[in-house]
Amino acid sequence: MNDEAFQALNAVYLRKIASPEVVTECTGFEPGKVRELLAAEVENGTVEDLGAQFMLSEDGTRAVLEGYEDRYSNLRENSEVEDW
Repeated sequence: MNDEAFQALNAVYLRKIASPEVVTECTGFEPGKVRELLAAEVENGTVEDLGAQFMLSEDGTRAVLEGYEDRYSNLRENSEVEDW
């Protein structure tokens, strides 16, 4: 998953259910980009369209959690971060 998709999915994950406006606010992406990302993720089966809002599917939740692992696992191994 690319960084833009991860950021959009993560915004939905953190809010549980999110409108495109909320995803725009959380990510800083242009509204058109958010609509494009959400449409692609609906097509991929990671996001469910509830009308005016979106929520993650089980696959979407799994993708976000794997994204956390991919992006932040090295921080867990860093002793300075652990000491903080």
